Amino acid sequence: KDLYSSVIVTGGNTLFPGFKERVERDLSEAVSLLKVKIISPMATTERRFSVWIGGSILASLGSFQQMWISRKQYNEEGAQVVQIQCP
Repeated sequence: KDLYSSVIVTGGNTLFPGFKERVERDLSEAVSLLKVKIISPMATTERRFSVWIGGSILASLGSFQQMWISRKQYNEEGAQVVQIQCP
């Protein structure tokens, strides 16, 4: 119930005309008994670059850097290296 009352949309795709309204309509139809509220930051610059900012913060964390998989590792061990390195 609380989840649908404060859905936050962000990122470049949310700048498409009518995006917020469509998500709100589709969610309202899916959960007709609950009130749906879509929140989107007004600053378009913030919405455009928030994913990159978040990725930059994540990549700078030491714990995330330990999970990096090099191309060489992937080529040598295959897709299962993801399951091994990032349990």
